[in-house]
Amino acid sequence: MSAEPAIPIEWNWQPAPTPRIASLDPAGTVTVAQPAAAPDVTLTVETCAPLEWSTTAPGVLSVSLSQWKIATRGFTFPDPVAQPAAPQTPSRAASSASPPSAATPALATRLKPPGDIIKLQDRLFYVLQPSLEALLSEGSLTLPFRPFPYQMEGVAFLYPRHAAVLADEMGLGKTMQAITAMRLLLRAGEVRSVLLVCPKPLVTNWQRELAQWCPEIPLTVIEGEQAKRHWQWRLADAPFKIANYELLHRDQEVLASPEVRFDLVVLDEAQRIKNRSGATSQIVRSVTRSRSWALTGTPVENSPEDLVGIFEFLAPGYLSPTMKPRRMGRAASDYVLRRSKDQVLSDLPPKLFRDADIELSPELSSV
Repeated sequence: MSAEPAIPIEWNWQPAPTPRIASLDPAGTVTVAQPAAAPDVTLTVETCAPLEWSTTAPGVLSVSLSQWKIATRGFTFPDPVAQPAAPQTPSRAASSASPPSAATPALATRLKPPGDIIKLQDRLFYVLQPSLEALLSEGSLTLPFRPFPYQMEGVAFLYPRHAAVLADEMGLGKTMQAITAMRLLLRAGEVRSVLLVCPKPLVTNWQRELAQWCPEIPLTVIEGEQAKRHWQWRLADAPFKIANYELLHRDQEVLASPEVRFDLVVLDEAQRIKNRSGATSQIVRSVTRSRSWALTGTPVENSPEDLVGIFEFLAPGYLSPTMKPRRMGRAASDYVLRRSKDQVLSDLPPKLFRDADIELSPELSSV
């Protein structure tokens, strides 16, 4: 009988040491360190894709930038050298037989933009503009007579404004000032279509003045039968149109159409629209436009509400009939230019007295 093997009374079992990862390769290779006590232990590693490892922590690099220095330069067009003005007579025709030599103007009149301009580019535009005398010195832009200094001031007032009232007393040349300002705007390309509205008896006067002060600009007078007038209203290549107040009533439907619009609408004898509820005022205000000018020698005939009616055409709602006259005057001061004959007397030439012999008719000589 064989003897059974002896079973040890105490039996201790310990698992083999686990292999540890010694290093990792970004390509996916794993190096395993085998413990000495378990040489037969193997470790199999399968990778699907190369491993991406970051061995360095993200860093922040600060770069200080020095403040840029911006150099600015200002420039204004030089004004011509002032020369003494030649003496003038009260008669326009006799004051200057030929167009004035604008190369030697007597003054340097700058444009006067409105006080509510906010954009820097708009301010710079007017600051960098040459004087009116320099603009009028171009060979292609001539005037039949040399304007008086106060008239140049009126042109400088009208030119930059989208809403303006020229309220000089009768006889100071409101027509000439408005025509010169409109001529400069048309030649500069700032406006392309102008509508002048005046009383019917003054249409021929405006035609004569326009032919004298801006002969190069084509003129269209709205007149004739209805079909002709509707065709004239829609003419796109007519830069300057004249219509009378009475005609607006007959063509109000055409004026209200979106295809009829103007860059500038000028009202002569603008007191005709002082009644805000009147038909004439409502029709004029319905015309689509970008700029609005009013010419009148009597902006206030009966009450301050007359001025409110005119401003409803220029800037609707800007003035109110409930405003006190003093406050209304301050609010409108930047939009209204008015000079009396006494104020511009120093700009006018001295009076000339001339005796003339008149031959009486037989009826008068018998008296």
